[in-house]
Amino acid sequence: MKTPLAVRQLPMVTVLALCACATAPKPPEDALRDAANAVASAEDARASDYAAPEMRSAHEKLRAAQALAQQATPDQGTPNAIKARWLAEEASADAALAEAKAREVRTQSVVRDLQSKAAAPPPPTAAPSGSGS
Repeated sequence: MKTPLAVRQLPMVTVLALCACATAPKPPEDALRDAANAVASAEDARASDYAAPEMRSAHEKLRAAQALAQQATPDQGTPNAIKARWLAEEASADAALAEAKAREVRTQSVVRDLQSKAAAPPPPTAAPSGSGS
């Protein structure tokens, strides 16, 4: 009796799946750098003016991630390193949300200005000056 192909490949698939699960988590440094860049970009977009709660959250999470990363041991699988990476990724998301909200508010302002200009009556035209006889 011939063994089906799926059954013959099962051990190889199992080994590959276990190897994928066993990979070490990435170090938090990349996520921290990305988060710092996202926060700086949001600050450049004046997101604090339009989305203060999100920016506050991004700053707090970035600071917490940096503190945890400093406490982490060189072993990147430590809970502090993993939590630092998560917090940094959340800080990036909060900063991106704040930046998007700021852009939306500015865009809506421009749209309102354009709509009010379009709805305004046209300026009166000057009557031709006629110097009759």
